[in-house]
Amino acid sequence: MQITNQESSLKVSLDIKNKGNIFGEEVVQIYIGNRTSDIDMPFKELREFERVALEVNETKTITFEIPHKAMRWYNENRGQWQIDDGKYIIYAGSSVKDIRLEQSITINITNQTTSNHIHEDTYLSEIVTRKEAFKQSLEQYNLDKIIDAVIENPELTSIFENMLLRSLIMVNIDIKTVRDFIDAANEEKSKQE
Repeated sequence: MQITNQESSLKVSLDIKNKGNIFGEEVVQIYIGNRTSDIDMPFKELREFERVALEVNETKTITFEIPHKAMRWYNENRGQWQIDDGKYIIYAGSSVKDIRLEQSITINITNQTTSNHIHEDTYLSEIVTRKEAFKQSLEQYNLDKIIDAVIENPELTSIFENMLLRSLIMVNIDIKTVRDFIDAANEEKSKQE
């Protein structure tokens, strides 16, 4: 198993081989264990899976992209989502009780440099976190009220937390407004640098 810590995800690659005498299928499951958190965390949490069909003696390389966001947990004391830097264990198997590979990795997510530019696939949680940086653009396109509502209501926070900017069309904001906001916000941010 190979694990690569990328800018916004973990890339997990592994080989799977059919050693049987007939065609077969296997569901490869990837679990992550957080060994760093200062609170009790589940020993293993399912993060990805894929069904793989294999002919007799066939080997396939399976690659998973696990977003860093998948390693977040909600810190009630701080009232925000948190990612811990430190040791994680990546497990691969056909079930939680049938782990066939495991490997530890130390990651430093919170101190990584992230892009200052936003795009249609930027999560609303990032806009909430960087609200002050985009204040004029949020006001110009009347998105400040949505962001404020998300901040003030924990139920909305859980709904909007993993929502992409382009998904705002589901709350009756047209895609042109979203794209115009993105352009204005990126220009506003670049003027601050």
